Amino acid sequence: LYFDSDVGFFFGKDDYGRLNAERWNKDKDLIADRRGA
Repeated sequence: LYFDSDVGFFFGKDDYGRLNAERWNKDKDLIADRRGA
């Protein structure tokens, strides 16, 4: 699981990571925090 700052979203490298990325990408506060980092 990693955050691509160029795109502004989380991406999973495997099935488990993709499931978590979907969930984390729905959290607008988390995305905003990561984009600002």
